[in-house]
Amino acid sequence: MRTILLTILAAFIAGGSAWFGRGIYDRIYMLEGCFMVVNMSSEDHDIRVRFPSGESWEKRVQSRGSHSFRVGDTGEGGVSVFLSDSEITSKNGAGYVTSINSPKVLIVQNDDAMMLDYHADPNLDDNEDSGKSR
Repeated sequence: MRTILLTILAAFIAGGSAWFGRGIYDRIYMLEGCFMVVNMSSEDHDIRVRFPSGESWEKRVQSRGSHSFRVGDTGEGGVSVFLSDSEITSKNGAGYVTSINSPKVLIVQNDDAMMLDYHADPNLDDNEDSGKSR
């Protein structure tokens, strides 16, 4: 009986450790909570991104430049984008985030912003133009 209880306890400890380790792995290696802001306008801008959880990110991004960052707690809802202290997103936000997010790219132009999910295309070669059709 004692051996059975120790085996069950060991199985629970091993399962809990594997579950916890997988969570850390997902957060680090699966790029959970990673965002990239791309400034496609013709001039440098101070860009501020506000998430539903209340967390925000702000940085001056050069024209045709980009910056990557991570957010631990995005909350769930629409993302607001401010360009030089003026909100440029609709009431629904530039994009929608949930509690677990794949990598996202936020494209900011002079008067608009949109958020896209980043999915690498495994069928494309590094030397191949992504605009070519197959």
